[in-house]
Amino acid sequence: MADRAGSRQAGHPDPRRAGRLEQGWRRYREELQAFYGRAWDHLAPVAMASAEWLAGKLGVTTPIRLASEVGLPAEAQGDATARLVGLCRAVGADTYLAGRDGAIYMDIAQFEAAGIAVETQQYEHPVYSQEHGEFAPFLSTLDLLLNHGDEALEILRKGSTWTRLAPEPQ
Repeated sequence: MADRAGSRQAGHPDPRRAGRLEQGWRRYREELQAFYGRAWDHLAPVAMASAEWLAGKLGVTTPIRLASEVGLPAEAQGDATARLVGLCRAVGADTYLAGRDGAIYMDIAQFEAAGIAVETQQYEHPVYSQEHGEFAPFLSTLDLLLNHGDEALEILRKGSTWTRLAPEPQ
């Protein structure tokens, strides 16, 4: 916002950059108001619905299933790694994508025995323009979507690198 002399007042966005966030808000306002205006009884459905909504807006088409919806055999109920291997088998996965430190807690040999590759992610947050001040990393994907719209997924992917742990490709 500018005073009568045309100078910017503290705390207000630079009007040259204000357009993107405003466009994003106009584009998704009704859907976001409906989502956040809904009465949610539990946190899990909120998390699932927001992840599905964001994935859809980013153009991610990978099917999403809850682990609780996947029938696992008794041998997959033993330990955490056996459960992950069982889930991978149940959905036909040949690769398990783990977070950066996830592999520390997994028995990689169980994945190898099942013929399932394990890859860990090293994520270096890409810097993108935000409307207000210095770049703040690790905000919601919603911030990226509102600021960059259809470019959001491409920007998000720039920060991701994957390292294959096991087994080696054949």
